[in-house]
Amino acid sequence: MSIFRSRLPAVRGLAASAALVLLLAGRAEPAPAPPAVGGDAGDLKLVPHDAQGMLSLRMADAYKVDVIRRGLQALEKQNGGKDLVAEVRKQTGLVPADVERLTVVFADSKANVGWLIVATVKPYDRARLLDKFTAPKAIKHRGRTYHAGKLGDSNDVAVHFVNQRVAVYADEAGMKRCLSFLDGKKNKGPLEDAVKLASGKRHLVGAVNPAVGLRELREEAAKLWKPFGPLLDLETATLALDFGAATQVELSVRYPTVGKANDGRKAAEGVKAAVQLLGAATVEDAFKQALPPAQAKEAYDAFASMLDSYKVEHQDKHVRIKMKIENKLFEALMAGLPKQ
Repeated sequence: MSIFRSRLPAVRGLAASAALVLLLAGRAEPAPAPPAVGGDAGDLKLVPHDAQGMLSLRMADAYKVDVIRRGLQALEKQNGGKDLVAEVRKQTGLVPADVERLTVVFADSKANVGWLIVATVKPYDRARLLDKFTAPKAIKHRGRTYHAGKLGDSNDVAVHFVNQRVAVYADEAGMKRCLSFLDGKKNKGPLEDAVKLASGKRHLVGAVNPAVGLRELREEAAKLWKPFGPLLDLETATLALDFGAATQVELSVRYPTVGKANDGRKAAEGVKAAVQLLGAATVEDAFKQALPPAQAKEAYDAFASMLDSYKVEHQDKHVRIKMKIENKLFEALMAGLPKQ
């Protein structure tokens, strides 16, 4: 098994990147709190504000949340009971409590280029991380050194040690793109607000700058239901999640004009109406087929509560969608996972 299979963390490698996010948040019992280390690690300075997208998780904080750990336990059972945390420790030298923030940058989806930024809670052992590579080679690019080699049974992976708490992983194309970005002029762009949000206390922040490929996505959405189209006439979208007794979800969308934002608001309100009208009965039937009666009822009640909490706000060029997801809904989904 490899957490770096395919060209991590390019867009085509999103599944691998997401797997690393999940695996690091996995199964082991919570470790004692590490010594506090003050100051900004500087990891988010490696996110171009004009990138096509980014996904950032506060790993150590999310790892403390019970529903996250139990979710990963369910995935382990689905994977034949493998100790995924031990696998990650073996391949990377890190465990969940070591990682303050894990960020995936999607730089170019067509060229399949991106990188993974790891910010640790305290200074890492560079030699221990590099020891996980097979026959690493030191390579210079734009005056900076990175190391490339095999990591586990993966394809070639490169790592650049930015400072004592930040390291970047990518394939060589992604690494060179990242180091060229570090060496060049830093431009403002649509992801600027999302990067600022990721620097705060939100557990997970994702954002998309949909300049590429949005037209095709909009056409596909319109085929499913024509009123969805205006929802995607956007400039940028940012998703923020906070885990706890329930998961708080907030999607912020910025449109090019007030008129398009108003159309987007109507489409967002239509999503709730469509689910209530067409999807609720289907979801209820699915729960009844997959779960015991009492658990199916709890799961459907949590689903109905999520729909009730779904709110749409509109101000100027901005539309904000908020909702709350009860943990019972996640528990039902975990219970319905097939076992291998």
